Amino acid sequence: MAERDNVFSRQGDAAGQQPGARRLAPATSGIIPTPRRHDIPGFEPKPSAGPAGVAGGAPAPGQVEARQLVVGREVRVEGRIEACDLLVVDGEVASETACRAIRITDAGVFKGACEVAEADIRGRFEGELVVAEKLMLRATGRIEGTVRYAAIEIEPGGVVAGQMDHLIKADAEAPAKAPAKAPAKASAKAKRAAEGD
Repeated sequence: MAERDNVFSRQGDAAGQQPGARRLAPATSGIIPTPRRHDIPGFEPKPSAGPAGVAGGAPAPGQVEARQLVVGREVRVEGRIEACDLLVVDGEVASETACRAIRITDAGVFKGACEVAEADIRGRFEGELVVAEKLMLRATGRIEGTVRYAAIEIEPGGVVAGQMDHLIKADAEAPAKAPAKAPAKASAKAKRAAEGD
């Protein structure tokens, strides 16, 4: 038993060890804990530049942290995406989506229908896109399909292949609202009243 204690002791004179040599730490389970941001000395989150967490950083006091979905490179996602504040596409998404904002990176591809307030497209979008506030199409971005937007900015090199429609303010606020009907012809009673004057 005494010999075992010497094997794990912290004394530098264990048998077979040269003076000044480094001792190995005792074996562990092999799991190395990853430090979290709050565990890193000197780390302070940056304040958010936009809606709660959409532009990154910590949410302002009283705001809820953003619900983000990040689809990484070489990842493919299919299906409906809901209740998402920010969708970041770095892989491939085939979906019908309604969220606050979408960001498609240079390597990202989105296929389907998407209704958002803000869009920042550096990659490829194929399908129907409705942007209630601002659409930013970067130089590496390409949109194929139908685009409806309230405001748009296209960098030189950005491509839109398809139909583009500008949303008027009423459409942007209530995109699901049915279009207004054409004025009906005057009724017979109204015509008689006009003739009687």
